[in-house]
Amino acid sequence: MAVLAGAAAVAWAPGAWSTLPAAWWLALMAGSVLAVGAAWQVSAVGSDAPLHWDGRQWALGEPGRLGRLSVALDAGAGMLLRFDPQSGSGPLRRRWIPVGRRSAGSGWHALRCAVYSPRPGPGGHSAAASPASSE
Repeated sequence: MAVLAGAAAVAWAPGAWSTLPAAWWLALMAGSVLAVGAAWQVSAVGSDAPLHWDGRQWALGEPGRLGRLSVALDAGAGMLLRFDPQSGSGPLRRRWIPVGRRSAGSGWHALRCAVYSPRPGPGGHSAAASPASSE
């Protein structure tokens, strides 16, 4: 998609050169380069990096690198997820994970529920649910 946008900008450029100020032209080209770079970063995560949720934390890849997962963009039939690894769980590099309803198949609803569910506290649910002792 970003490659198509960049190609359209390049094809449009000769006619627009005479009508756009130079600053707008440079901004358009810089935006196109950034869009292509962002598309490349998003495509860097493939099926070789599975995402796992154990009910308490997220892990990415095999062996799993633990980290925080958040929704960067939710378009209904697709989401762009951001995975920020924890220190000590492998290379500290933010990963962008595009996920679609079609690629997730029957696990789409469960994935959306897991992504949007509140995270348990450090003590887990059992610490919050334990009754206070009465003396």
